[in-house]
Amino acid sequence: STGSEVGALFSSSLASRSDFPAIYLTYWPYGVSKVFAIDQENLYLTRSGLLTKYVAADIGSDGFIVFIVLAKPKSSGELTLASANPNEHPIIDPNFLSHPDDMKVLLEGIQKTLKMTTQTNAFKKIGARLTNSSFPGCEKFVHLSAEYWDCYARNSCHTMYHPSGTCRMGRSSGDPGAVVDSQLRVLGTTGLRVIDASIMPQVTTTNTNAPTLMIAEKGSQMILDYWAMEMGLADLRN
Repeated sequence: STGSEVGALFSSSLASRSDFPAIYLTYWPYGVSKVFAIDQENLYLTRSGLLTKYVAADIGSDGFIVFIVLAKPKSSGELTLASANPNEHPIIDPNFLSHPDDMKVLLEGIQKTLKMTTQTNAFKKIGARLTNSSFPGCEKFVHLSAEYWDCYARNSCHTMYHPSGTCRMGRSSGDPGAVVDSQLRVLGTTGLRVIDASIMPQVTTTNTNAPTLMIAEKGSQMILDYWAMEMGLADLRN
């Protein structure tokens, strides 16, 4: 992603395999300013003034943010229709951190990140330090304690804009959550396919951009193959 300078993947104690990524880190450099805080509030839809207060003591400094991302969240959101009107926006409930394991993994990610950015030679060379400011609303907890980070996460977590799985692929029988089949055709309809990130049964471990491009390539080939067969042609790829 543009702006992200460094990324990292590592496992957690709750992962099914020790070599399976569960946490995704992405490092973003910033010049800390009031404008920066307001931009972040608008981008991630946090409460107005929250980040402005948090960074106030560090305005004018060079810095970076580490986004700690759950690679395989167990919490699941909902997308429902607001009404029968197709022009009305749907109701989107991300349901962040509703599964207790997600917070456990996130807290592990926070501790690993703190160790990396405060105790390694690479970060010591550039004088990196964690801000001394407490996150607004979490001041009642001991600074940097597990309770503090729990409060911090619940009040600052947001989307990474990788929504997926709302029209997931599955079998037509025995899978009530399936929307499309293995040919990306909408179950129970004819002449209708869904070809985007919504067909993923589970979100990919990192960014969804490249996998979505692959889905598009595969889906377009499925359509070409279908019409080649319908029209009695050997191949429509060329």
